[in-house]
Amino acid sequence: MKKNILIILLIAISIVVIYYNSKRDENIVKNFALELVDESMPLEQILKTKINYSKKQKDVCLFFLKTVREEYNKNPEKIVITQSANSNVDVKSDAVKLNSGEHLFYVQFNKSLTVPFILNNKSEIIILFNLTKGGGGNLNNSRSDETMSK
Repeated sequence: MKKNILIILLIAISIVVIYYNSKRDENIVKNFALELVDESMPLEQILKTKINYSKKQKDVCLFFLKTVREEYNKNPEKIVITQSANSNVDVKSDAVKLNSGEHLFYVQFNKSLTVPFILNNKSEIIILFNLTKGGGGNLNNSRSDETMSK
């Protein structure tokens, strides 16, 4: 009987820890998204403090952040955060490269702007660059923490 109670207690503690960690990660991404759309926050500061990026990707990251901020400001709405497992956004599994301990989140800034971000195990945001041509096909499919190919 004591073993059963111990097993149930361990399962309950595990569920609470997993739930707390997922909410903590979601809050990190939510705070990042709120700072990103806040005009008083310099994009350079957000880049330095929140994002994991390579030196070669710095300019692309700044351009990306600026574009997201501009698109949000055209039609500001409530920001909604969802994890990839809970999202209704269609994702091809081979299109997003996740390393161990990373979580994929979708940030919906408004009806026309939903952007995927990765949160790594150091609580840093990784930007996904996935530009497509009109009829399909990728022009670039990389992460902010990777060096760009030549």
